[in-house]
Amino acid sequence: MYKWTVCDPLEKDVIEKGVIEKNKILETFVNYPWKDELNKRPSFDGEPFFSPTLEFIDTKNCQAIAFSVVDDFNGLSFYLFYKRPQKVKKWFGLVSKYDPEYVSDLLDQDFNSAKEILEQFLNQKFQELENKF
Repeated sequence: MYKWTVCDPLEKDVIEKGVIEKNKILETFVNYPWKDELNKRPSFDGEPFFSPTLEFIDTKNCQAIAFSVVDDFNGLSFYLFYKRPQKVKKWFGLVSKYDPEYVSDLLDQDFNSAKEILEQFLNQKFQELENKF
């Protein structure tokens, strides 16, 4: 089962969208109005709360991937955040700790790269994702 959330630039809280069918996730990402969401920010009097963001959560595998967009000089740039359970080493590798929500980021990705990473997530190619992040 998958769930999803949205961060709207003008809303202070994350918007829980509920359950989404796996076969609708890629379509949702591709058809999301990224540019329109970015364009909301200049019309807002205060500081925006978020960059436009979509998060997809794989509840079965306890993993999630989020796509946040910024406008750079070359067009849209995606920041990706991959959350999963992970054993993390601390204190120069002397101590290990299990982190159920370990997050890694991958910055400055174009639309096609972000889409490819989402496809890997949906196809449960977690080792490939681990190598990228």
